[in-house]
Amino acid sequence: MRKHRVFIPCFMFTFLIFAVSHSAQKRGIQVTPKPGKAIYLYKDYHALVVGIGDYDYWPDLKGAENDAREIAKTLENAGMKVHLVLNPMELKRALNEMTYEIGQEENRAILIYFSGHGETESLATGEKMGYIVPKDCPLPTKDPIGFSEKAISMNDIESYALRIKSRHVLMVFDSCFSGAVFKPFKGVPSDISEKSARPVRQFIAAGSEDEEVPDDSIFKTCFIQGIGGEADYNKDGYVTGTELGMYLDVSVVNYTRGAQHPQFGKIRHPNLDKGDFIFNLAAISITEANGTSRRQNSLLSVESNVLGAGIFVDGREVGKTSLLYSEIMPGEHEVKVEMEGYETYSETIDLEKGELISLYIDLNRVGPRKARISVITEPENAKVRILNIRPKFFQNMVLDPGKYQLEISSPGYRSKKMWIQLNAGEEKNVRIHLSALATDNSDHERIRDQNGTKDALKKTLANVIKGFLSCLYGANPNEISKFVCKEISPQLETALEAFRNKLILASFDPLHGVSFGMAEKAVSNIMFNFKSFEIELLESSAHDAKARYSTKLEVRMLHPESGVYIPSDVKEKDAELQFIRETGKWKVCPPSDKLNQNFDLEK
Repeated sequence: MRKHRVFIPCFMFTFLIFAVSHSAQKRGIQVTPKPGKAIYLYKDYHALVVGIGDYDYWPDLKGAENDAREIAKTLENAGMKVHLVLNPMELKRALNEMTYEIGQEENRAILIYFSGHGETESLATGEKMGYIVPKDCPLPTKDPIGFSEKAISMNDIESYALRIKSRHVLMVFDSCFSGAVFKPFKGVPSDISEKSARPVRQFIAAGSEDEEVPDDSIFKTCFIQGIGGEADYNKDGYVTGTELGMYLDVSVVNYTRGAQHPQFGKIRHPNLDKGDFIFNLAAISITEANGTSRRQNSLLSVESNVLGAGIFVDGREVGKTSLLYSEIMPGEHEVKVEMEGYETYSETIDLEKGELISLYIDLNRVGPRKARISVITEPENAKVRILNIRPKFFQNMVLDPGKYQLEISSPGYRSKKMWIQLNAGEEKNVRIHLSALATDNSDHERIRDQNGTKDALKKTLANVIKGFLSCLYGANPNEISKFVCKEISPQLETALEAFRNKLILASFDPLHGVSFGMAEKAVSNIMFNFKSFEIELLESSAHDAKARYSTKLEVRMLHPESGVYIPSDVKEKDAELQFIRETGKWKVCPPSDKLNQNFDLEK
């Protein structure tokens, strides 16, 4: 709901239906995602800007009109068709005209951005209903019936979104309200693919109920900066609706010091929530104000995970990554990207007159990559050593490619030594069966009971703890269920997934050449080395146990830009964990409050 204060009015909406004309490009709007395959989107964009500041009954919002003018000017300078409407007496008519005169063309993109007052109403179900407020709408406290007749609810907005037949529709509200018709987005933005071209209805709101929007709209400023390229998280030359929503969520919260929390997501409809609205930054930056293209030749943009790589077209160097644009003749061309220490990338492209193509090239390093090894033994608690290296063995251990000598031993069994070969990128699982030494029957009974002894149990619990800590500090939600009980596994998987996403976003730094893919790769290749590990068995039975451990763990994370592993030490002293035996395997099972106390993932 709106805070009724004279100097800080709350709800500011600006409706904008956004358009770009590409009359010079007969093939319409296309994008070329990272794999390099062109994807057809639609023939044009359309835009309408509406600002309401001169209200009959509500406090005036002069900032809303100024915001509408600024947005209209920005879009016009970008070559977009803009219909600016200020203080319309018939807001529904403006929406209907856009819905039925412009929005019936399927091969089109439409964006809606409304600036004015908004209100929230509590329903009998306990849910909230948000409204946008036209110029002549009464106050709900004085004339609730008149308010109901004039105000436009979020259900009405959803109806407009469903009646528009254009492929992509994005509705943006510079306002705080509740009762959104969309499902909030969670996760990280994905790269553009053929799925992005599917129909979609997306929504972005400046804040939630009871939050105040200043008359000098920070949301508006961030919106303009976002579509201008600041929201291009993966540096592919395009801004998607999801990227824009994520950028506004981060930037507006930051600049308002937490006073506003934008919301964004897609409509709750299985046929209209698969695609993603796409702004073509190249088209925005080089289109004339009259909507026609300046180009006779074609434009090539090349981004890469490696900065400074040479870009060659038909054997001639045209620049280095990241290359914003290079003008080349239409036709077929061979594109190569080369960098010392990396494999050369080569691709043949076919460009038409005036066409824009953006390529993202992921160069692979020349030389060995890492490998992983796990050893499954019978009996279960056999000791595993790698004789030709110093670090102690642990399950899922990361090693350089090469040959390694394994030694597997267990009391009462014949030890075994063997050499194995690890290849780059390989994940090897080695299974070892040890033969029991010849003994009398009483010794056989003792050997069969070896898994129940304290020494054997300590070894088992030590391996469980190491695997547990590796998943925690490595932000690995996919493996954690192997080491924790079913009771806390789902909770911990969710927490680790959120932690992993935060690590990726924290590593993502486009200003210094760290792309989203590079950040994700760095987080996926965290390495571990247990420099020391001690365990003390406190309690044990056939079904549960309790142990205290101390460890010094070296965590090495790949620096996304340099490719060098950066080490840091983690120490845990006299930490206690509880264990239970599930389906024959020991697993960590601490209470949730103990888990949160001992393993603060944010740290």
